[in-house]
This record gives sequence, C-alpha cells and structure tokens, in this order.
Amino acid sequence: MDQPTDCSVVQELLAIYALGALPAGECRPVVEHVAHCARCAAELSDYQAVTEALAESVPLVEAPPELEARLRLAMAQQPAAAPRAGRWSQERIWRAAAGFALAALAVLVLFLGGLTLRLNRELVQTRAELDRLTLALAASDSTPVPVMGEPGQVPLAHGQFIYAEHSHDGVLVVRDLPPLPDDRVYQLWLVRKDGGRDNGGLFRPDERGQAWLTVQASRPWSEYKAMGVTVEPPGGSPGPTGPRALHGDL
Repeated sequence: MDQPTDCSVVQELLAIYALGALPAGECRPVVEHVAHCARCAAELSDYQAVTEALAESVPLVEAPPELEARLRLAMAQQPAAAPRAGRWSQERIWRAAAGFALAALAVLVLFLGGLTLRLNRELVQTRAELDRLTLALAASDSTPVPVMGEPGQVPLAHGQFIYAEHSHDGVLVVRDLPPLPDDRVYQLWLVRKDGGRDNGGLFRPDERGQAWLTVQASRPWSEYKAMGVTVEPPGGSPGPTGPRALHGDL
C-alpha cells in the first residue's frame, strides 16, 4: 500500500498491527507514520498495552489446524462475480475478508481486554481488603456480635457483626435477608453512646439472601453501643429514615 499520511487511514490499521496480524508489506507505512505522529503513537501504545495484558491474563487456545483450509474451501465454493474492469483477484478478496475479520477480532479483543483488566483490578482490591480483614478479625480481641432481624420487617434474617477492638475494622455477615426493589438499599448504622449514628456503608443481598459488608469505623469501637440496618433510598441517607431491618448490641 502507499504510505498513509492521513491519521484516519492509519488508525484503521493500528488495532490489527498491535495484534501482529497486519501483512508484512503494510507494516512499514504504519511504523513510519507513528514515528512522527504523537496521537497515533499514543493510540498504538494503548492497543499494545491491552493486548499484552490480555495475553498474560487469558489462556491462549490454538485454532483448529483445518480452519484455514475450511475457510478457503468455503470461499472457493462461492459463485464467481461477473467479470468487470478492475475486478479484484481472489487473493485480494481473501486478504480483504481476512482484514475485516481481524479488525472485528481486534475490537472484541480490546473490549475483553479492558473488561479483564477492570475485573482483575477489582479482584486485587477485594483480595487485599479480605486479607486486611482476616488479619484484623483473627486477632485475640475480635468480638462477634449476634445480629437479628426485626420481627415486623425481616424476622428470618440473622447473622453476625464482627469487629476488632484494636482497630477500626469490622464486617457484617447476614443470611436470609429479603431482596429490595431497585429504589432501595440496606444501610448500616453504628450507634454511638451519645445517641448519634455514623454511616457504616450500603449493601444489597445476593439471590440467596446472603450479604457481607466490610466496615471502617470513624471512631474507636469503645464509643459505640449498637449497630442497626435500615432501608434507605439509593445512595444512602445522612441519617436513618426508613424502617429498621436488623439490630445488634456491641
């Protein structure tokens, strides 16, 4: 191909180039363009970062050895186009079809790569949080508190609130908690000895009615006397406004 000077032309090839699927004869113009175009070079760097991360996090699966032969056979069986001036050769048609397929694959790979990176970050954060809680709650001064459902609200719900007195860490674990409509969430409150309440976080149960919430208290646990859970609007409330669903004495 002629050397592309238009960014829009090069940008159509960057994803395929990052995957290493661009024909060798078409790589040089791309390389020469990104050498003096900062915008395309940055976009190529993003593509390469995603494909490298995806390669490290997703196991590779080899395509069946007969795939190429089957594709060529299927194309050969298609009716030939009527002769006309400037008609593409079958080899060029094959390359164009392969290019479109690789472009579609590149988009899919980049989407899955971005999703994989986000999930990996969330998993790392969750593991770090669980490791921190495990160390805190395994301490000798950790205290489990029974949590019960309010008879008029969620009578079957039950669980535990566990906190470590030497730190501000705690965790709420609840079972048999009924689901809520989309416009409501459960909100945990830490009830202070002076009667005030500190927000402990928002949560929803899973389809089995189970829920767990990690808590970072803003005060020492010695300043609290109880915990409670109320039903609140999405995003929570500055103070309890809905009915109390759960309670426990610290």
